[in-house]
Amino acid sequence: FELGNISNVDHVFFGAFLDELLVQIDQNSSSLESEIRTLLDRWKNLLALDLERKLSVQELIGLFGELILLKHLISSQGTKMFEKWVGPLGNRHDFEFEKNSIEVKTSASRNVDEIHINGFDQLNPYQGKRLSIVRIKVETEPNGLSVPYLIRTLVGELKIQSFQMYEKLSKLGYHVEHEQSYENIRFQVTNIGIIPVNEQFPKISKSVISQVDPNNRINEISYRLLGSSYRDWE
Repeated sequence: FELGNISNVDHVFFGAFLDELLVQIDQNSSSLESEIRTLLDRWKNLLALDLERKLSVQELIGLFGELILLKHLISSQGTKMFEKWVGPLGNRHDFEFEKNSIEVKTSASRNVDEIHINGFDQLNPYQGKRLSIVRIKVETEPNGLSVPYLIRTLVGELKIQSFQMYEKLSKLGYHVEHEQSYENIRFQVTNIGIIPVNEQFPKISKSVISQVDPNNRINEISYRLLGSSYRDWE
């Protein structure tokens, strides 16, 4: 199989390829063989994204979730919500409001309900603020929404200035010259949940680490919370 020669095949990418392949077969086109070869060529190029230092599939999934929330906020509360999207600027959380912070966690995993946490501070609220996680679950869908489509909607229909949008996107490694490569990587949202990060929410803090590393040699962590550990707080 031709895709077997590509070293960085991602299970999400491969699932999306199979979904689109099944659509082609279902349509039973008279030129099915030619269409499948064209499909193969296009997806082989997409699967080589990392070699060109474009966004990985997981990075696109994360950006997709943030843009979905941004689109909702701007549609309901106006363009002033764009400035609340501060994750690209290096903030510890993705969205900051006067009394609340939001961290967006997006996953395309069908079988595992989990949240990936990066660093000690990601689940720490700023003083005087409440922190919530907006968990977005997506699936690959050939007729779904792409990241470039969401960007066009924000800039065109919702009147966000193009320069401001791409300035933030560039800080995430997203560049306009690569948009065509991302156009056929599409998702549909299957679930959105809000999880308050309160005292009972499981997290690893610096005080916990200091008990096992009194010399403070551990200065950065990454960990995953499985669904059974946070489902009760949804």
